[in-house]
Amino acid sequence: MERRRMNLPTGPDTLCFDKDEFMKEDFDVDHFVSDCRKRVQLEELRDDLELYYKLLKTAMVELINKDYADFVNLSTNLVGMDRALNQLSVPLGQLREEVLVSPQIMLNSLQKHNMLVCLGFLSLVSLWFVFCMVSGCNPPLQKCCK
Repeated sequence: MERRRMNLPTGPDTLCFDKDEFMKEDFDVDHFVSDCRKRVQLEELRDDLELYYKLLKTAMVELINKDYADFVNLSTNLVGMDRALNQLSVPLGQLREEVLVSPQIMLNSLQKHNMLVCLGFLSLVSLWFVFCMVSGCNPPLQKCCK
């Protein structure tokens, strides 16, 4: 699992520990205290930890306030959104109806086109047949017409 890297506030250079130690995956309190005790007295470690705790607390409050302001701004920006969405719903509904009706319109047009082509073909055959009868040529269907 990937851990998100957090930016910890920087403390004074006089701290007896490295603040980045807290973010290590294998951080161990006992090892941390033991390592610090080699350099400073427990009282100094306690004072530095208390100072850094106050820095962390202040940074956390600032972060919450910043995010809260963003959240409030977001809800303010959404105020007119429902009206805009409602205005879009009517044209979208009409477009939906047109899309649903389009296949039927196309089918009807195609059927009309096919019918006109057939009627045109029949008219041509009829004209050719009449022409053949008038001109005395032998239409191929003359045998069936007798």
